[in-house]
Amino acid sequence: MRDSLSMLERLDLETKIHHGPADSMRVALLGNPTRARYTDYLARVYAFEAPAEWRWMRTPGLDVVIDLAPRMFAPLLAEDLATLGRFPDVCPAHAFKGVAQALGWLYVSEGSTLGAAF
Repeated sequence: MRDSLSMLERLDLETKIHHGPADSMRVALLGNPTRARYTDYLARVYAFEAPAEWRWMRTPGLDVVIDLAPRMFAPLLAEDLATLGRFPDVCPAHAFKGVAQALGWLYVSEGSTLGAAF
């Protein structure tokens, strides 16, 4: 890998294989948006976001590098799903190995959330 890559270029290169799967649910919803499909979409997003957020909150030192509070969407998704009558199960996850791994996941997750074109 070239040493002259910027941090964002390196993040994009290192996480590129994860962008498609992260965006696929959002794109699939655009075909025929119904209440059932939207509820399924929210449940799938929640199943990804809740464990990731749990892992971010338990990564030592990550809170020093980045403010996690505005990135926590799982509680809001859970409220929306409860309103729609859906209560998804989430499997517990292990903590990230360190700040670098946690930031990589944040990069892909926020890119998907913001609809960035990768």
